[in-house]
Amino acid sequence: RWLEVLCAAAARAEPATSAGLCHGAAGLAHIYNRVHQATALDWAREAALARFAELEAALADPAVLADRDAVAARGEEHRGLQEELAWLMREWERAAESAGV
Repeated sequence: RWLEVLCAAAARAEPATSAGLCHGAAGLAHIYNRVHQATALDWAREAALARFAELEAALADPAVLADRDAVAARGEEHRGLQEELAWLMREWERAAESAGV
């Protein structure tokens, strides 16, 4: 069922609300990329590439890096998220192994 939900979400192709990892283009690109790696489904590859393109466009915007304090704060958030993501990826791998994916 989860694969059907992801496929339907990818088909909508609405732009991400941000470039971020949690709810933005980076996170969606990562999820679709992992699904493609696990399943070799073309739609997952195309969805990942589309989200990576969104991320690239967002990061190319000079306004993204204009506020040094905001960039520093995002760096701290990033480090915390990396720790959480490492845990999440271990859980994802365990769940995938249990599901036989």
